[in-house]
Amino acid sequence: MEISLDITFMKSLQDVFEEELKLVLGSNIHVERMIPISGGDINEVFKLETNKANFCVKLNDAFLYPGMFEKESHGLRELNKSSFRVPEVITIGSYNEYAFLILEYIETSPPDVDFWNVFAENLANLHSIHGDGFGWEENNYIGNLIQSNVKNSSWSKFFSKERLLPMVKEAVEKGLMNTQDLFYLEKINTLTDDLYGSSQSSLIHGDLWSGNFMSDENGKPVLIDPAVYFGHPDMDIAMTKLFGGFDESLYKRYNEIVPQDQNWEIRTKLCKLYPLLVHVNLFGGYYVQQYRELVQRLI
Repeated sequence: MEISLDITFMKSLQDVFEEELKLVLGSNIHVERMIPISGGDINEVFKLETNKANFCVKLNDAFLYPGMFEKESHGLRELNKSSFRVPEVITIGSYNEYAFLILEYIETSPPDVDFWNVFAENLANLHSIHGDGFGWEENNYIGNLIQSNVKNSSWSKFFSKERLLPMVKEAVEKGLMNTQDLFYLEKINTLTDDLYGSSQSSLIHGDLWSGNFMSDENGKPVLIDPAVYFGHPDMDIAMTKLFGGFDESLYKRYNEIVPQDQNWEIRTKLCKLYPLLVHVNLFGGYYVQQYRELVQRLI
C-alpha cells in the first residue's frame, strides 16, 4: 500500500496513535518516536517507542480492506487460547481513510535450540481446541482476499464449498482459469470424501507460512497475521509444507503428539490446493500451472 509518509502526515499519525494509547493505557503515556518497519504488500507498519513500552502499529486503506483489522484482532484473541504466544491487541481505530491496529511490540531474537519442538507442541495444542462445526463466526481475510467461513458440519463439504469453489470461480472470472478447472473440482470432492469421512474441527491459524511466525526475545515461537477458523489441522501442516521455511523436526515431534495414518502425506497435498488457489488469485502466472499439476497428480 502506498502512503505519503511526509513529515506532516507522520506527525499527525503519531498524535492520533498517542491519543488512542492514552484512552486505553492512561494519560501519562507519550509517543517518543515512530519508526517505519517492514509490513508487506497490504499494510504499512510502524514501531511506536513510548515512555512506557513499545508498540506495533499496522495501517492500511479502510476502503480497500473493510474490517480487516477487526477480523485480525478477533483471530489473534482466539489464537491466544492456545499455548502459542501472539501479540496482545491494544486497540483498533481509524484516521481519515486509513484503518489501524495497535499491538504489543515483540522483540525478536534467533530461535533457541528447542524452537521447533516447542512449535510442534504448541501447534498440537492449538489443534486440540475443537469447535462445533467447520467455519467461523465471520468471514475474514487471507492476504487481501475475502475468506468465506460459512459453517458446515462436514470438513469435505466445507473444503469444497467455502475453500476451493469460491477461489476457482474467482480465478475463472479474472480469466486466470477456465471451466475445465471447475469440472475437476468434482473429482477432488470425491477424493476429499474418501480421505476424510467424518472429522472433528480444530482451531487453525489458517495462513501458516514462514512469514507468519517469529521468535521472541527468548527464542520462542510467536504467531502473527492469522486467518483463523475451525478447520482440519492438515490445512496448517499443508501450508507449512507448501513454501518451506519449517524444520523437519517440527513434523517428527507433531506426529509423536498427534500420530498420523498412512494417508497423511496425500491429505496434506490435497490441502495445498487452497493456498495455491489463493496465490493464483493474488499473483496468477506460475501458480495456475502449479495448481493444475497438483490436481492431475491427485486425481
